[in-house]
Amino acid sequence: MGNIIVAVLAVVFVAGLTVLIVKKVRRGGHTRCKKCKTRYNLETDVNYEIMETVSAGNGTDKKVEFRCTCPKCGEVKTFTKLFPLQRIDNHDKVVHLNVENEIKEYFKK
Repeated sequence: MGNIIVAVLAVVFVAGLTVLIVKKVRRGGHTRCKKCKTRYNLETDVNYEIMETVSAGNGTDKKVEFRCTCPKCGEVKTFTKLFPLQRIDNHDKVVHLNVENEIKEYFKK
């Protein structure tokens, strides 16, 4: 029975890690202007509002609404994204994450 639980937790951990890696690879779509491909600067080009908490499969997320203005062409883009707030690690402990840090990481080069 214990081996089954360990195997299930390992699969969940690997699946979660895979999702995080895929999200990092795909993040460029919202961090650049669609029109001219200029990268947004979080400090000067992006306004955001942290909204409600949403239940996630292995914790909770915060919904964040973004409004990005391209510094080069002026194109305005709005989108909503979920960022992790709490996760349960592979030792069944709750890990608290800082949404502001997650947003900064998302817009990092």
